[in-house]
Amino acid sequence: MGLSQEDILRLLAPKPRASKGKPKIDTSIRTVETWFALAHKMFDEDKQEMAKCENPDCPDVRTRVDVVSEVNGKKMCRICFLSSWNTE
Repeated sequence: MGLSQEDILRLLAPKPRASKGKPKIDTSIRTVETWFALAHKMFDEDKQEMAKCENPDCPDVRTRVDVVSEVNGKKMCRICFLSSWNTE
């Protein structure tokens, strides 16, 4: 017994593709590897100014430009990310 016409059409039908988007990063894992997997910014397009960590108690007092990443709706520097600030 061979394949039916329906079986042939099913086998030849295009397969659904997996989304090509970037996989979601689990930001509850606060490691250096997770930090470097995130998208980083040095400029805040919304405010048209250099990016700043939004933690009011940020321990990073350097005068250099902050490199931040948005995590749980807040922009944070590496130090605040690794210290688990704004975890949900």
